[in-house]
Amino acid sequence: MGEHISTLREERGYTREQLAERAGWSGKSLVGHLEAAVRQFNPDHVAALLPALGRAEHVARYQKLVTDAAGKGEWWRGLLPRDKAERRKLRELELFLSYESSATRIRLYEPYAVPDLLQTPAYAEHVLRVTRPPHAELRRALLPGRQALLCGAEPTELHVVLDETAVRRRVGGKPVLRAQLRHLAARAAQGNVTVRVLPPAAGLPSAEGNFSVLDMPAELDGHPGVAYVRTPRGWVCHERADEVADFGARWERIAAQALPAERSAELITGWAGEPQGDAR
Repeated sequence: MGEHISTLREERGYTREQLAERAGWSGKSLVGHLEAAVRQFNPDHVAALLPALGRAEHVARYQKLVTDAAGKGEWWRGLLPRDKAERRKLRELELFLSYESSATRIRLYEPYAVPDLLQTPAYAEHVLRVTRPPHAELRRALLPGRQALLCGAEPTELHVVLDETAVRRRVGGKPVLRAQLRHLAARAAQGNVTVRVLPPAAGLPSAEGNFSVLDMPAELDGHPGVAYVRTPRGWVCHERADEVADFGARWERIAAQALPAERSAELITGWAGEPQGDAR
């Protein structure tokens, strides 16, 4: 929301001080804090800012968006270190969590392993132990909350394309992999989750590595969403509209090469039931 307000302000050529004056506020600090996510929006902020930006007709929709977001809360804050210097080091991670929690739909391509939103605890533990990412303990603590986004009354849509090698790669040993495949099949049966397998016969996909495209709520009209690429050091964010559109088009091309969801589910279930000696 802060980013969206900032964009609207810049489109109209207002400084923060000018917008604050139009909203009936003294000084520019509140506008700056809201745009930078130092302060959380409430319905009164929306009622003051949107008319000042020429968007009075959207007040009710944006107030609902803010109220819904407050109901979710920034669930991860209690898991982060209290030290301000340490928190500053995690700014990019917090931004990623904020975008992921706000997204209404996530499209994801993964060529190497089952993505973390669909991992079992044992599988996730092995991935963390092997990849040794920064802040591994924090990532371990955050995972249940992130996975909870796929459940509840208004779950996030998740559409995943998995390279067949990512599905069948023996991560953590045969029992761990088989349990992971059963879990993956169960998740794929949810109404808000689709999993599609990209077989070797599909040829080379139009991407060299993993990426995800996150769509923002419709109330943020005009917001292009964001795209993320996961690296060994964390998540790299792409926010420019042309970049997000490019990642979205790449995902659609890869999805067109993948097997249908129903056939993918059959294969995953079959691989999960393979005898231990045959699992590869």
